Amino acid sequence: MIKFFRKIRYKLMNENKTGSSAETSVKAGKYLKYAIGEIILVMIGILLALQVNNWNEARKANESEIKLYKNALEDITLEANNIETQIRWFKLYQDTHYQLYKESKDEIPFESELDLNILIWTNISRPLIQENYATKIGDMTNKLIQELFRDYIWREKLAMEAKQEFNDFKFDVVRPFLAKHGIYDNNLAYNDKPYSFNSLDENGTVLDINKLRAQYGTVEFDQILYGLRHSASWYLHVLDNQLLANKKLNDALIAFVNEDFEKLGSIEPLKSYW
Repeated sequence: MIKFFRKIRYKLMNENKTGSSAETSVKAGKYLKYAIGEIILVMIGILLALQVNNWNEARKANESEIKLYKNALEDITLEANNIETQIRWFKLYQDTHYQLYKESKDEIPFESELDLNILIWTNISRPLIQENYATKIGDMTNKLIQELFRDYIWREKLAMEAKQEFNDFKFDVVRPFLAKHGIYDNNLAYNDKPYSFNSLDENGTVLDINKLRAQYGTVEFDQILYGLRHSASWYLHVLDNQLLANKKLNDALIAFVNEDFEKLGSIEPLKSYW
C-alpha cells in the first residue's frame, strides 16, 4: 500500500515538472480517485478473505463437533448396555437377598439351588462418559447439550459412589461375617483348577449352606440383610435415573447431528438429582 502511494507521488512530481499546475491538479484528482478506489478494492478483498476464512473455520469447527457427538453416541450406547446389565445383575442380587430374608422368617421354603456366591462377589464398572468427555464440554457450542453432559456425568459419579457403597459393605461387613462363622467352605473352593478365578463359581456356591442357615434369625444376620437390601436398592435407583439421563443425552445428540433443532429444543434434563 505504501509503495502504491509512493509511485503516485513520484509520478505527480515528474508530471509537475513538465505540465502546468492546472493540468497537474486534474491529474492529481484522477490519481487520488484511482488510489481511493484501489484502497477500497483491497479492503473489500481483505474483508472477503477474512469472511471466507471465518466460514472455513466455522465449518471445520462444526465438522469437529459433529464427529465428537458421533463418537459420544457410540459410547453412550455402550454405556446404556452396561447400565442395563448392571440393573439385571442387581435385581438378581436383590432377589437373592429377599429369598434369604423370607427363608430366615420361614415365609418360604429353603431353595437349595440358590447361588449364594452373590453374597461374596462385588461389582465393577467404568465411568465411560466422564473419562472421555468431561474435559471436552467446553468445546460444545450448544448449551443444552453441555447441560445434559454435565448432568449425566454427575449421575455417573453418583452411580459409582452407590456401587462403591455396596462393595464396601461386602468388604467390610459381609465377608468378615462369613469368615467369622466359618461359612466359607475350602473343600468347595479348592477345586482342580487352581489358576482359574471363574472356577470358584463353576460348581455352585463356595459357602457352607448349613452354617449360613444356622445364622438365620440372629441380629447380626438380620442387620447384614438390611445393609444388602439398602445398598442394592439405592444403586438400582441411581441406575434407573442414569439410564433416563443416558436416553435424553442420546436423543439430544442425534437431534443435533440431524439438525433437528425443533426436537432438540423439546428435550429437558431430569428435574431431580436423585
